[in-house]
Amino acid sequence: MSGSPIDFYYDVGSPYSYLAAHRVDELAERTGRVVRWRALLVGGVFKLAQNTMPAACALKAEYLLKDLDREAARIGVDFSFHPDFPVNTLHLQRACIAAERRDPELGAAVARELFRAVWLDNVAQMDVSGFSAAVARAGVDAAALFADAQEPSNKEALKAATGEAVARGCFGAPTFFADGEMFWGHDRIEQLIATLQP
Repeated sequence: MSGSPIDFYYDVGSPYSYLAAHRVDELAERTGRVVRWRALLVGGVFKLAQNTMPAACALKAEYLLKDLDREAARIGVDFSFHPDFPVNTLHLQRACIAAERRDPELGAAVARELFRAVWLDNVAQMDVSGFSAAVARAGVDAAALFADAQEPSNKEALKAATGEAVARGCFGAPTFFADGEMFWGHDRIEQLIATLQP
């Protein structure tokens, strides 16, 4: 891998981040870049950026359900819209950042499993055992990780990562940054690849 890393800002409660997460390996392969998984809290992004979630508009929410199904089918990803949407992911994103701070690869592994728990298994948002099982699939002691996630340093790290993303121009998730440029949305991955390829 050569060149500066690509930052992938995500929230496991974002269905479009879920779709983007399935293309991270392809993105790395096609660009020859390392992709860094960067947990943030999308609700915090909306607040800081004075944005609202797309589903706040009833007509857009209805459209998004169809769009997500079509996009998932187009890229060959199994997908099941979560019945509790919007899912409160504060504890999950804190766990992601706690894992990320231990080891970036571990952070990515935990995020992948939590994405699966939300958007494939539809684990209920308060189902601690369901999310613990997901974290365990990533090879992590779930009880220890969720305890770490409540440490003040990890709470602050998530706030800082969210604020940093907004300071860079982020207003939603998923968002990618590469070579000083921002690419918002899973549907801009091809544009990102085209920009980085010689």
